[in-house]
Amino acid sequence: MKSGLVDSENENIWFSKTLILWHSGRFLSIVFLVTTLLVISGFPAMATADLPANKSLSAELDEIMGSPAYDHSFWGLLVKDLDSNKTLLAINPDKMFVPASTTKLFTVAAALDTLGADYRFETPVYARGDIDPSGRLGGDLILVASGDLTMGGRTTKDGKIAYTNGDHTYANFGRLTNLTPTDPLAGLEELARQVSAAGIKEIDGDVIIDDRLFTAYQPPMQSPLDQFLVTPIIINDNLIDIEVLPGEPGENATLNWRPKIEDYKVTSLVNTAAANESQKLWQTAYFSDDGSANITIWGEVPAVGGSAVRVIHVPDPASFARSLFIEALKAEGVKVNFSAASLNPSEKLPPDGEYSKINRVALLKSPSFSENANLILKVSHNMHADTLLSLMAVKEGKNTFEDGLTVEKDFLVRAGVDLNSVSLSDGSGGAQADRVTPAAVVQLLSYMFKQEDFNAYLNAMRVMNTTNNSTKEQVGLVRGQLIFKGGDMQFYDTLNHRTLLTSIGLGGYMKTARGRNVALALYVNGAPGEGIYGTTHTDLERICEIIYSAY
Repeated sequence: MKSGLVDSENENIWFSKTLILWHSGRFLSIVFLVTTLLVISGFPAMATADLPANKSLSAELDEIMGSPAYDHSFWGLLVKDLDSNKTLLAINPDKMFVPASTTKLFTVAAALDTLGADYRFETPVYARGDIDPSGRLGGDLILVASGDLTMGGRTTKDGKIAYTNGDHTYANFGRLTNLTPTDPLAGLEELARQVSAAGIKEIDGDVIIDDRLFTAYQPPMQSPLDQFLVTPIIINDNLIDIEVLPGEPGENATLNWRPKIEDYKVTSLVNTAAANESQKLWQTAYFSDDGSANITIWGEVPAVGGSAVRVIHVPDPASFARSLFIEALKAEGVKVNFSAASLNPSEKLPPDGEYSKINRVALLKSPSFSENANLILKVSHNMHADTLLSLMAVKEGKNTFEDGLTVEKDFLVRAGVDLNSVSLSDGSGGAQADRVTPAAVVQLLSYMFKQEDFNAYLNAMRVMNTTNNSTKEQVGLVRGQLIFKGGDMQFYDTLNHRTLLTSIGLGGYMKTARGRNVALALYVNGAPGEGIYGTTHTDLERICEIIYSAY
């Protein structure tokens, strides 16, 4: 077993995000957690054990949870001492709550168990055909997708996977987005260099992406702003990043975009507005059968405030990857006799068993899977979390997303999680059927605390050790001691013109004021009202501080 919880040096900020129509896999600024609820008059049923002689604990929690803001809400909380195995505090621990992105705690735990923290993706490239003395390949070049979630596009010089506080996968929701400084094509460029080094200077055949590792699928309940497809090949999260740079008021804004494909046309119809105007951006994308694309972005951005980012989800990841690989090959001096912007000719792929007979000319190895876990939990990466289900299926000789859920189910049984207290239909937390109890979350956390890969799991979470990213207020007593994954889900109540905070919640570990290692799960579901998001995350912070001080 690992040596308890310690302060982390990882950069961690609670994310403040108001999303309408979809769950933000984001975290709230400060401490927050949630799920659904109903409300009863007064304080919910509460059980405590091994508490100091302090009658104010119940009163303090009652003051928060029983406030008028939560008259129609439902609270859930469970705190467990990991060393003594004693339950310290319980409020509706066996009721089901909407978990939102805390679902990823289950998915990543199962993936660490199935793949291992040290697992590395290996993506090979094969040359089908002979290479003559002049370097001409008399056949096809085939990249076989391994399910590598980043394909070198986020890998730093020290072998880590880069992330930012505003990940581009959330750009279309209108929040501040910071693109990583890494090259999203670095993996393809490395493979192209190896192909050239293997002596290939011209390809008579085709360039093909083999994406048959598992069956592609689209996860349930996606927002129109986040329509990703889960596939074995992923380049730049299968996104085109469009950075909009304002000029002077009245001038057209300029665009930077990545990654570039020669037959993709990106047009800006964005005006630079006065400094006090708000940002209003829309985009459309038309992908043709010949592999070309026309992308237009229009609206306005204020003259101050820096650049804005929007993303385009590509509809055919294999063709997207093929086009980018062809351009990488050309940049390395390899002649390809096909247009980069054309569809992936999957019908030309060999039977699966033939690769052992074909010459491998390149291989890309990923950072360790612990780095993928870190990215998924730190930025709450929905597509990568959902992809883990298929990767777990492949590890067990299967190939569908449903098979992956079966693998996760078997893991949860071994972990001692009561299956009757869990309902999951995806890996990210967006499915309508996703529900968990605080007890199930704590059962999972307790099991992981004793596992070999606990440090990888713990280090992948966020640490409350900084100031609130939005208000710059100090986080308070639990700073540096709460290590967690949170999530929230919000919708717009059109009838009443207000926000419905369907769920906000958190699961994680804390070192308390008395040095106890505890696992906790905290949720509130069904909180309506203007400004409810800010109210709730402040109250969740207060609850965590109360727990920290009480034990």
